[in-house]
Amino acid sequence: MKIILNGDPHEVKNGTTIFELLKLFEVSEDGVIVLIEEEIIPKEEYTKEIYNDCEIEFLRFVSGG
Repeated sequence: MKIILNGDPHEVKNGTTIFELLKLFEVSEDGVIVLIEEEIIPKEEYTKEIYNDCEIEFLRFVSGG
């Protein structure tokens, strides 16, 4: 299935969950916000399957000075 992740097209298997997607792209669920179609997804919903052609963003908080 096709998705758009952080603006780039990717192919993932059908039935992939948000949690699996984080693992696939080696993104820790700590300190990341997941948006699907510009809507923030609560961590409790990371077990939900993503769907074909959805647009996903991984946002991370970084500190600096």
